[in-house]
Amino acid sequence: MINNDLISTLINDEKGERQEELDQETDCLELELRKALISQLRMARLANNYTQVEIAEKMQTQKQNISRLEKGQFDPKLGTLLKYAQAVGMKITLNPTVK
Repeated sequence: MINNDLISTLINDEKGERQEELDQETDCLELELRKALISQLRMARLANNYTQVEIAEKMQTQKQNISRLEKGQFDPKLGTLLKYAQAVGMKITLNPTVK
């Protein structure tokens, strides 16, 4: 005789494991995208011969915040990235899509 409770538990465990794997992949992708964006912003700063101090002044923040952002030491808000982009003469555009 088949134990339906056991089967349901096994199926739910498998679904949970798959969801956890998907969540980890999503987190990894988001981290890579964030690193790539910050890298592009930093390269734009350097290409324009701006110092971190000059960017901080334009963003009305402190130099150490720019340094921490460029090193990836915190997860910046979208507004922070938009301000940084504006400070280096860039524009960030988002293209949301429906899954």
